[in-house]
Amino acid sequence: MLCIVSLAPHSCTLDRLMPRRELLEGEPNILSYHQGTDTWVYSSKSKTAANAADQHATWDGKYPLCRGLEQSPINIKTEEAVATPALDRALEPRLLTHVPLLVNTGVYFELDLTTPVHYARPTSADKVVADEASKGTSRIEGGTYNFYQVHWHTPSENTVDGVQYPLEAHYVHQLNDTSLVGTNNRLAVVAVLYEESEACNADLDAFWDALPMEPGSAAYAQPVDLQAMLAPLLPAGYFSWSGSLTTPPCTEGVVWNLMKRRSKVCPRQLERLKQSVAGMRGGVDINNRVVQPVNERTIRMTTTATANLVLSEESAATESHSGSRLLMLGGFGVLVALLAGAAWRLGPRAASASAGSRPYFECV
Repeated sequence: MLCIVSLAPHSCTLDRLMPRRELLEGEPNILSYHQGTDTWVYSSKSKTAANAADQHATWDGKYPLCRGLEQSPINIKTEEAVATPALDRALEPRLLTHVPLLVNTGVYFELDLTTPVHYARPTSADKVVADEASKGTSRIEGGTYNFYQVHWHTPSENTVDGVQYPLEAHYVHQLNDTSLVGTNNRLAVVAVLYEESEACNADLDAFWDALPMEPGSAAYAQPVDLQAMLAPLLPAGYFSWSGSLTTPPCTEGVVWNLMKRRSKVCPRQLERLKQSVAGMRGGVDINNRVVQPVNERTIRMTTTATANLVLSEESAATESHSGSRLLMLGGFGVLVALLAGAAWRLGPRAASASAGSRPYFECV
């Protein structure tokens, strides 16, 4: 099957291109609440930085998928990202305000587990779900994905033009198909980078200090509006690529969507997560996988017209008061992107196919 970027309406989803794979015996299900990290580590030589050699030594042998060619995280080179008009309206989070379960997995802070009401309940005691009602969905390139949980890594796992940020959130989804439940198949992640700020993030403060510092879970009484946390970031657009889980078993076929606009986090909030991680991991206060090679993958991005591809959250207020001006610029930007997209289709497409690069986009 050959897949190309098309200027026509999007007619296929990335998940259709990835084969279903059952979990092997003893293989962790990333969607499940798990305590501890088995035998894999982020670093044993440094307390404050991820170590590639340590990760290869403790991940690759037991989890061979971690040696794959489409691993995450990655470094995004914005000048090489392909502007793709089909992405402009292809990501629509519809997360519901709900009372979350506060979780410390032994790897990171997390809100919620994975099981909507219409799926089978987890059976073991450490997988009890506080609120089994659906927590919302996201439309991603024509597919409906159930939102399961959001968790945080420090520092960021993905980088942009070589810049690493102090925090990254992963909103984890799975394609709305009951046959996939209990597997690591057809996953999608909406990722958010955070830049450090003197002012603390009010959305995080609503629950951050209540998250358990040790592995376990805690009930929570207040509803959390996750949609409000994502909504200000959406107008700036996002980058998209096919990658993997960033923890073992490193399953590939994950649809990654990284917001261009950053949120913010203050030193106090960062320190709480670092203290928790260090307490569980022998003093190592980071929980990020090192950047993986992009290899033959194409990084796509929306065609949002902006002078700065990765915008901070503070710029959202300015944009919201400049609607008419942005509308004019946006129209011009879309026209430029359409012309550029057409040129791209007629040029590198054949060379890319002949070189054997992996296809990702519209099916033909």
